[in-house]
Amino acid sequence: MRSVIARSVGVSVALLVLLCASAVPGLSDCERYRIGAVCSDGWRSSATGSGACSHHGGVDHWVYSEPSTPVVNAGPDKALTPSVTSVLLDTTVSGGTKPYTYLWSPGGQRAEDITVNAPGTYTLTVTGADGCSASDNVVVTQSRATPTVQAQPVVSTLPVLTLAAIVAVCAIILILVAVAL
Repeated sequence: MRSVIARSVGVSVALLVLLCASAVPGLSDCERYRIGAVCSDGWRSSATGSGACSHHGGVDHWVYSEPSTPVVNAGPDKALTPSVTSVLLDTTVSGGTKPYTYLWSPGGQRAEDITVNAPGTYTLTVTGADGCSASDNVVVTQSRATPTVQAQPVVSTLPVLTLAAIVAVCAIILILVAVAL
């Protein structure tokens, strides 16, 4: 009788684990899915339903797949300046199921890397071939720094005329004008 109770408790626990584990909080089908179980006696089963470990003392714990959601890194934030008028948003993507599709917002560009010339928050959404997607964003700021200008003294290459030299030139001009008349 004790073994029957233990088995029914084991099956009840397995059903409870099944109900709780089948809905892993916060995870979608794109992130993880059940691929088997480890039974109470150490047996590994590839079954994913309530009977996975029915002959092995019940389910000790469920085994889940690795996430198939792509891991997206839109890169570091960038800054536009008076001398840097456009920046390359250079991204990296790993995981998930290739090939990927890319969608930038705003703008609707469908390339992995894009060049932008306006400040704002740019969001890249990457979707894998299995339909699973992930997003990341990068912020492009506009620097309002005023360019620095250093004034240098102006050095003239013209000869410096003294007041006496100017009076002498004017006197010669007056004499020439008087002779010409």
